[in-house]
Amino acid sequence: MEMPIDTSEDLTEMAAACYPLARVAITAIKNDVLELIADEHRESAQALLMNLEQGDTFKTANLDLLPALIKALDAQIAKGTRYETFYDNSAENVSHNNSWSQTRLTLNAQRLHSAKLHLRDLCASVYEVYDLLRAQTMIEAYRSAAPAEMRA
Repeated sequence: MEMPIDTSEDLTEMAAACYPLARVAITAIKNDVLELIADEHRESAQALLMNLEQGDTFKTANLDLLPALIKALDAQIAKGTRYETFYDNSAENVSHNNSWSQTRLTLNAQRLHSAKLHLRDLCASVYEVYDLLRAQTMIEAYRSAAPAEMRA
């Protein structure tokens, strides 16, 4: 069976693609997150920022810091979200629904949502690199454990 990817080249390209995402995440954290995040999450956001600024995009601590920060942003965005319901009971309304809802975000929630999208992209890319590395390690372990006649 032919593999759809050449892991050595693709892994390098995937890892390299994480650095521009990290630069965007740095900007989002500096411009929006640190200013707007709840105090209890600010320290972990600063730790993540420090790791990214130092070029430690693949530091294992980031595997915890990124999802935790995204979750914290989700909670804060939810606090800045309101739902408006509109009604149309007029005789001209021939639809079965006489109401509809629209989601509204405060300006701060919009800024956090934008930052969250950048952090989510970085998180997914970093995990993708880790997953591929883990798969390569497992395959190498299986190959070294296999009998010599199966390695050919």
